[in-house]
Amino acid sequence: MKKVKKLTAVFLSVLLCVSFISVFGASADTYYVDGTYKFKYLDDNTAMIAAYYGEDTTLRLPEDLLGHTVSSFEPNAFLNDSHIEYVEFNPSFSMIPVLLFSGSTALKAIDLPASLTLLSWGAFFNCTALTTATMQESQVTVIPNQCFSGAVNLKTVTLSNNITSIEKFAFKNCTSLESINLPASVENIAADAFIGCDLTKLTVSCYSNTYAQQYAIDNGINYVLLDEKVDKTELQSVMVQVSGILADAKYYTPETVKVLQSAYDAAVLVNNNDSATQQQVQDALNALNTAVKDMVKYVYTLGDTNQDGRLTISDVTLIQLYLCDAVSFTPEQILAADVDGSGEVTISDATALQLLLVKIE
Repeated sequence: MKKVKKLTAVFLSVLLCVSFISVFGASADTYYVDGTYKFKYLDDNTAMIAAYYGEDTTLRLPEDLLGHTVSSFEPNAFLNDSHIEYVEFNPSFSMIPVLLFSGSTALKAIDLPASLTLLSWGAFFNCTALTTATMQESQVTVIPNQCFSGAVNLKTVTLSNNITSIEKFAFKNCTSLESINLPASVENIAADAFIGCDLTKLTVSCYSNTYAQQYAIDNGINYVLLDEKVDKTELQSVMVQVSGILADAKYYTPETVKVLQSAYDAAVLVNNNDSATQQQVQDALNALNTAVKDMVKYVYTLGDTNQDGRLTISDVTLIQLYLCDAVSFTPEQILAADVDGSGEVTISDATALQLLLVKIE
């Protein structure tokens, strides 16, 4: 950004030498530059940032500038900015004015602070790189008109529990939007709030018997209930069994072990997620069961009925004992014993294995 300084070099030199009393007396229309920020003072003696000249792609707002608390931005301060990717707010920051980051093409994520008291219309209009937007619990109660309109890559939105209204075009043409929570406090959502969004891939997280749930139902939007009772008992039981299989998986093909490990890792994430839905739990359980069944189909060594990693006469003897009902087989052993591939264990399998051992020896 071009550094615009409205103070003369002489005045800047004087400013650094005199007390802050002379600074307080400066006009509200006078801008100052400290090398990183262009700013002005408001009537309440707080500082309003008008421009950023730093090289860092993360805008880290200072708590004060020349002894004045930084509380807000000037409207349009970062209009069409192509440099800033992230913003770190200070604890005193309170206001986001109109069109603040409108057209900013680099901004990737925004986390609005708990100190916020004002969120204005069009603040993140056409922020095409924005993927996540999060709100901490603050005094803000409204998502204003066109606040995120045109944020075509916005995928996840987390609203605070104080939001009561979402205004017209707030998320217009957010074509990548996949997830948004609508707290129980929401009482109004404008008819065109999500116009241009692909509602078939949007999931709303909400509470039962609320305005938000009814809104999702009325508009055909997928939703999950945050107060739904989720039973993870069966998933946890299967996870214990799978953990044992993975601990001694030398008899299975590497490909099936890899698939099972991946399904197990995903199940762990679901099990540890307090916000997981019953459907997510069921999906994780189904993935585990499918992976286990696929593993059983491909025992590493055909004929290795005692599963010691070798083909010996002991394997033949074990098949014969099984056929006499003297021993029982696990599903893996049954598949290993079906040497001729007939689909069942018969004396033919014992014979085929004996012939195979003769050739090996």
